[in-house]
Amino acid sequence: MIATAQQQFDVLFTTLREIQTGLISSTAQVAGFLLLATGWIATSQTAQTFLRTDKSARYLAVASLGGAFMLYVAASLKTFLVSRKALALLKGLNFMPSENFVGRSIDVPIILVLLLVTCFSLC
Repeated sequence: MIATAQQQFDVLFTTLREIQTGLISSTAQVAGFLLLATGWIATSQTAQTFLRTDKSARYLAVASLGGAFMLYVAASLKTFLVSRKALALLKGLNFMPSENFVGRSIDVPIILVLLLVTCFSLC
């Protein structure tokens, strides 16, 4: 059975809404985690001493924070691509004018801002 245009629209529009909400939520969570981790390292005398004296721990800490950030970047880019695909499918349905979808998908400036916010939480 092929879904009707209305059913396809409902699924795609809901998908866009959930993607947008989920990306913003995950950005806040990842940025908060990275900020907390870097803040702990910067303020904890025990952590600073340990990282100063143990070279492998220092590399592990940097790799862990960098790895978490890179995983976030990969997931965000995948989410961006899924959002673009869902928007293209919605527009292809010709169910309603394309102007109605403005601000409903994740565009390049939004993804860049979210990535920069997360990146700056590492500094």
